Amino acid sequence: MTTTTAVRSLLIAALAAIALLIGFLLASGGLARATNASAAVAPVDQGATTPPGITVTGTSTATGTPDTLRLDLGVSVTKGTVAEAMTAANSAMTSVQKALRDNGVDAKDLKSNALSVQPQYEYPTSGVQRLTGYTVTQGVLATIRKVDEAGRVIDAATKAGGDATVVNSIGLDVDDPEGVLASARGAAIENAKAKAMAYADAAGRSVGQVLAITETSAPVATNPMAYAARDSVAGSAVPISAGSQEYAVSVTVTFALG
Repeated sequence: MTTTTAVRSLLIAALAAIALLIGFLLASGGLARATNASAAVAPVDQGATTPPGITVTGTSTATGTPDTLRLDLGVSVTKGTVAEAMTAANSAMTSVQKALRDNGVDAKDLKSNALSVQPQYEYPTSGVQRLTGYTVTQGVLATIRKVDEAGRVIDAATKAGGDATVVNSIGLDVDDPEGVLASARGAAIENAKAKAMAYADAAGRSVGQVLAITETSAPVATNPMAYAARDSVAGSAVPISAGSQEYAVSVTVTFALG
C-alpha cells in the first residue's frame, strides 16, 4: 500500500513538471511570434532618399589697408663667458624694450620669443677646436598699432640696442580682417550660385535651397612694403609703406536641385 502511494506521487510530480515545461515552451513561442509581429509593424521605408543636389566652389577676394606692423627684433652679444654675454644681452634687450614702450608700444604688445646661449669655437690649423666665448641671443615680438609711426619706433629701438641689435623680420597686417572678409563672403556665395545655375540649366534642372556651406579664407600673400636700415643721416626714420593686403575667400556650397 505504501509503495503504491509513493509511485502514484512520483507520477503526479512528473506529469506536473511536464505540464510546466510545455507551458513555458508555448509561452516562449508566443513571445517570439509577438516580437516578430512587432518588428514587422515598422518596416524600413524603402522610398526615403537623399534630395538630389549639386556641389560647387565659389571664390572672391577683398582688399584692406594694413593697420598693424609686427616687428621681430632681437639682440645678439658674444663675450668670453656665459655670465658676461648674458649680462650684456640683458642690458641691450632692456634698452630695446624701453625704447619701444617710450615710443608708444603698449607693454601687452611686447612678447619675448627667443633666448639662446651658444658656445663659439675657433679651429686653428692644428685641427683642435678651441673655445673662444659664448653668444647670447634674445628676441622680442612687438606689435606696432600705428603704421605711420612704425618707422620712427623701429629706428628708436635699433638705436637703443646699438651694435647688438638684430632685426629678424617685419610684416604688415590687418588687425581685424572680419570687415574685409564679410564683403568677400557674399561675393563668393554669388559666384558659387552662378556656377550652380549654369550647371543646372545645362542639365535641364533648377537650383533650390542651400544644403551646406564650407568656407576657407586666408591672406593672399605677405603684404609688400618698403624697408631699409637706418639712414646715414642722424635722426631719419626707417621708411615704411603700408600698401594693401588682399584676402581670398573660397566657399564650397551644396544646392538642392529642383
